[in-house]
Amino acid sequence: DLVSPEAKAVHVGAWRPLFEQTWRAMMRRECLLLWFASFTFGGAYGMSLSVLPAIATQRAGFSAAEYGALTGSVNLGVGIACLLLFGFVADRLGPLRMYRGSIVAALLACVAMLVAQPLWAQALPVTLMVIAFLTLRVMLNVPYNAMALGLSNPAVAATQVTIFNSPSNLSISLVGFLLGPLERFGGLPAIVACMAVFLVLSLAIALNIRGRAHI
Repeated sequence: DLVSPEAKAVHVGAWRPLFEQTWRAMMRRECLLLWFASFTFGGAYGMSLSVLPAIATQRAGFSAAEYGALTGSVNLGVGIACLLLFGFVADRLGPLRMYRGSIVAALLACVAMLVAQPLWAQALPVTLMVIAFLTLRVMLNVPYNAMALGLSNPAVAATQVTIFNSPSNLSISLVGFLLGPLERFGGLPAIVACMAVFLVLSLAIALNIRGRAHI
């Protein structure tokens, strides 16, 4: 054994209070609600990462290179808007209000996509869909990160914020298991409809978060 019992005791003794503090901090009502709101939104966003390229290439006639150029340009523009505008909006409206509004906007975008199915073969509607979802993803991240930091215990803030950043990535990975069955069941529209379901769940959870001065 390369580690002595004394060294193990020291390291475990130092780690245990950190774990206990982080656990207690994350078990608070608002922290859990925010975590699960992010998890369900991540499910919708994860599906959009598959369905939007499929619509663009299979219906609207985009090549892979053209779609990549589109998303790169949109991400650049959204990044600039994030630096210059989104933080200001979060400060003016409040992070919680902006967070809820971003989820509502994403839900409306899903409904618009379903209604506009006959237009999926045209480049402009698909371009607008891509712009909407990539923009709303960043618009939601700005207030989410502000709320996560505001709800974190200062003693374990770095660890707690890391946990807050995990649910979206986790759900993006997990929804991959749903894409095949959904496409077989109802094609691309079924995936968009499932995105809307995830967004309804995310909004329902977010509406139960109690606003405080720092969120």
